Amino acid sequence: MLASIGIFNGFKYHYFWANKIETAQSFEKIMMDISRYIDTVPNSEEVFLAVGNMQRVPVRMFQWKRPKFHDLHPAELADIKPMNIRHFQIIFTDFEKNSIINSMKTKFPELKLSEFKNNFGISFYVMK
Repeated sequence: MLASIGIFNGFKYHYFWANKIETAQSFEKIMMDISRYIDTVPNSEEVFLAVGNMQRVPVRMFQWKRPKFHDLHPAELADIKPMNIRHFQIIFTDFEKNSIINSMKTKFPELKLSEFKNNFGISFYVMK
């Protein structure tokens, strides 16, 4: 009896609740996607993450040992000075997206924009 309740609750959780876009958004799944993306970037590459104040916390927690990692508020991006102009990237979400794109294209015209979408259709962006 208890086993069947546990199995049913596990099924209910994974099938009905965890697979909803609202759940992914409320738990900032995109921040975990960004952290996994950063894990694929070579340590020699400087990474600037520009997201809201509380959004930075999970990524900072998973990337705290990474060299050349900077988590910033989008308003702080105007002051960045990459160590190597050819080996850095800026990662951001929809928060202040147009402002980030415009200001970084002005400051670093050689940067190219890429969009990454997760299985829920939520995007993050990389300029490198």
